Amino acid sequence: MKNFLTGLILLANAFYASSQTSVQPTGSGTSSSPYEIASIENLCWVSQNSSSWNSYFIQTQDINAAATANWTGNFPPIGSVSPYFKGSYDGSGFVIDSLVISTSQYAGALFGRVTASGSSINTGIRNLGVSNASITNSNYTPMLTGGIVAYLIGGAAIEHCWFTGTVNSVAGYSAGGIVGAVDGNSTVNQCWSSGDIYASNYPLVFSAPFVGGIAGEFRGTMTDCYTTVDIHSGTTVGGLCGAVYNVYGPGVIERCYASGSAPSGSNTLVGTTGSASPTFSNLYYNSDTYVGLTSSGVTSGATSLTNTQMQQSTSFGGFNFSGMWSIIPGKNSTWPVLDSTLPPCSTPINRLLNASQTTFCQPDFAQISADSGYSYLWNTGDTTQILTVFTTGEYYVTLTTSDGCTANSDTLSILAKPAVVAPTISHTNMGWVTEGALEIYTVPFDSAYTYVWGVTGGTIAVGQYTNGIAVQWGLPDSSANVWVVVSNGTCSETDSISLVISGLSIQEFQSEGHVFPNPNNGLFTLKVDEAYVGASYEVVDTMGRPIKQGVITSVHEDFDLGDNSNGIYHILIRSKTTSESMVVIVQ
Repeated sequence: MKNFLTGLILLANAFYASSQTSVQPTGSGTSSSPYEIASIENLCWVSQNSSSWNSYFIQTQDINAAATANWTGNFPPIGSVSPYFKGSYDGSGFVIDSLVISTSQYAGALFGRVTASGSSINTGIRNLGVSNASITNSNYTPMLTGGIVAYLIGGAAIEHCWFTGTVNSVAGYSAGGIVGAVDGNSTVNQCWSSGDIYASNYPLVFSAPFVGGIAGEFRGTMTDCYTTVDIHSGTTVGGLCGAVYNVYGPGVIERCYASGSAPSGSNTLVGTTGSASPTFSNLYYNSDTYVGLTSSGVTSGATSLTNTQMQQSTSFGGFNFSGMWSIIPGKNSTWPVLDSTLPPCSTPINRLLNASQTTFCQPDFAQISADSGYSYLWNTGDTTQILTVFTTGEYYVTLTTSDGCTANSDTLSILAKPAVVAPTISHTNMGWVTEGALEIYTVPFDSAYTYVWGVTGGTIAVGQYTNGIAVQWGLPDSSANVWVVVSNGTCSETDSISLVISGLSIQEFQSEGHVFPNPNNGLFTLKVDEAYVGASYEVVDTMGRPIKQGVITSVHEDFDLGDNSNGIYHILIRSKTTSESMVVIVQ
């Protein structure tokens, strides 16, 4: 009884493992209402319903296809037999993960034969990632095997697609990481592949296997693709393509690179070309990964790069690094990646920037900081979280998450104004002015500057907001001031002078007399005419307070002010008929 139950359980498990459930997707297959592929069961329905193969499909989420490893025969390719796949499949940037295909049909891949011939729509596979896949084709007649498409023909397209995993062509005629073979005016654009390819030359196959990281046999147009596939076997091998022919199709490959490995005797880019020369331009290969391989296999347009050179955008002439290609630190060994095939970010990237100031005066500076937790590449070339800027400009940073998602931050405009030259007020005063005097004060003129003046002890008679003013001085004051603020709208500098307003308003000395030496440390000699001998004199400070007095006894009268503080003093001379004054300075 126990053995009988055990047998039933094993039988049930075997039945469960082999079951394949297909579920018709929502939508009607039109351009306005495409079939919505949201599960491996929806994808299975597509493979089993050839009547849908001339329709529109859109994938709405990532699909876990791990269950296909337990299906009998694994996942059946879509369109390996007539009427073939003539539809449009848009992966929307989503991924089909852990897909297992083991087939013996002549076209082995997720999509077998994709042809635009007789199609009423824009036939192709677009915006799709196939990751961690295992694709095996064991047909012992000439066959085609690819990571995403086995055979692309009649003007169909593969665009913005990528593949990682293993492609195993047991008796391969043509095998590639993205597509087995391409014919006609078909295109492969902005695709990449990584993983491993194995291709055996079975004795019953008349043609040796053509093997390439992107395509096995190629007669079409390939633009902006790259591969890091390791090719382990094959007879005619190239890093990008096994064979490229300019027959039954244009045979054009532009702006691509290969950085993987290949068997001894292989070529780094293309295994072989036909007699009708294909067109090659801006192709690159990594000499550090293709160890021992020296031939690119193309007639022109190939450049060898080291690992270090592969990490520099300037090495890739012809590549568009402003919207198509990027170099992301740590992503893909820091070699170029395609923006259109980067996975969507799992969490939003904070694009906001903070600045210590957005306007400043040189030689000051501003610091701009991005959110933490990313890798950083500023438009200045800096790679720090905080950027210090000294000049006017617009600044932004490319932020990269640990899983390779990227986004550009907001842009900050910084205005760095040149510093204002410090002004010096020019004037004719000796540190004092008389009550009621009108005096002129100026600074050098610059058309980029504005001027604001200020005065204490007097009033500005004219000239405010220019580089010069006239001041009408008021009552005696020992702490009068003049100052000016010079500005360019952001930066400013100032200068000021202090003055004493004297209460003296008598007529200045009109005779031939004078004081010498003046200024000095306090020992003066007064020279006067004979008419002033016998006149009295008085020395007063700027406030009119008496300091010293006496009588002039000679035309050369000496007097000493050395006991007084440094400053300005007036000598008043009074005769019977007149009063005169002169200024002396003690210093």
